[in-house]
Amino acid sequence: MTVPHADQPFNPAGSPPPGVAARAQYYEAASSWAYDTHATLRRSRRTAWIIASIAVGIAAIQAVALVVLVPLKQTMPYTITVDRETGYVQTTRGVNLGNLSESQAVAQSFVVQYVLARETFDTADYRELYRKTLAWSQGAAEAEYLREWDAANPNGIRNRVTPNTRIQVTVKSVNILSPTSALIRFDTERSEGGGAAGMRQPWVATVKYSFSGKPINEQDRYLNPLGFQISSYRRDAETTQPVPLPATSPPAATQIMPGLMPGVAAPGQTGQASTANPVTALPAAPVSGTASPATPAPATVNGVAPSRTGNPNGEEFPAQ
Repeated sequence: MTVPHADQPFNPAGSPPPGVAARAQYYEAASSWAYDTHATLRRSRRTAWIIASIAVGIAAIQAVALVVLVPLKQTMPYTITVDRETGYVQTTRGVNLGNLSESQAVAQSFVVQYVLARETFDTADYRELYRKTLAWSQGAAEAEYLREWDAANPNGIRNRVTPNTRIQVTVKSVNILSPTSALIRFDTERSEGGGAAGMRQPWVATVKYSFSGKPINEQDRYLNPLGFQISSYRRDAETTQPVPLPATSPPAATQIMPGLMPGVAAPGQTGQASTANPVTALPAAPVSGTASPATPAPATVNGVAPSRTGNPNGEEFPAQ
C-alpha cells in the first residue's frame, strides 16, 4: 500500500483536484458527460414516442376499417329453391329501393306484369290483357304480338285455343341483366276444362325494356304511369316436352253469352258447333306478312296519339 507523502495533499476519489485550472478542467469534463447522458435519454424518449404514435395511428386506422367493414360481414339467411324439372337454383333476397322510376324492383314489377298479360289467356279477360300488352309494347315486340293474333297465322293464338282453354302463368324468377334487359323464368299451365288433365310448360324469356318519356293520353297513362315499354321479347322452352298435370274435377256448368266465342251454345240452345273448334272471334290482327296493323296511322291531337286501349270497338281491337 502506497502512503502519500506528508507534503502531498489528500485527494479522495471523485473529488475535484486541487488548483483552479485542474478544477475547471474537471467540471468541464463532468458537464460534457452529463450533456451526453441527457441527450441520449432525450433521443430514446423521442424514438419511443414516434414508435408509440405510429402504433396508435395504425390501431386507429384498423378500428375505423372494422367499423366500416362490419356491416359487410352480417350473416344473412337465404331461402334456396331448386326446380325439380329444370334443376334451376334460385335464392330469395331483399330489395333496396332507389329512385322510383329507375329502381330494379320497379322494373321487375313491370316485366312480370307484361309477361302475365302477354302469356295469359282466359275468355273472361283476354281483351283487357290484349289492350295492356299493346300499350306496353313497341317495335319488334309489338309487331310479333300482333302477328301472334293474326287469323292467317297457323301458329297464332287464334288457331291454338278453344273457348274453354285457359292458360295461366306463374313467374318463378326475374333477373335484371342490364339497365335495359331482363331474363324471366315462368311456367304456363294450360287446361281445356271438363276436368281434363292440363299441361305445364317451363319457359325462359329475354326482354329489352325502357322507360319512355313520350307524351301519351290519360287512358294509356292509367295503364302505364311510367311509360314502360318492351321493345324486344323472345321466349324459349326450358324442357322439350310439357309436364302433365293431375286431372281436376269438372267445374260447375256456366252460361256464356252468345257471340262471345264461336262454337259455344247460347243459353237454351243446342246443336251448336263443338267447343273443339278453334277460336275465330278474337281481336283482329294485321294482314299476314306485315309487321304492323294494316290500318292508317292514327291522327294526333296536340302531338298526342289517341289511346290504343280506350275504344274496344276500334280498328286495333274490333268488336266481337
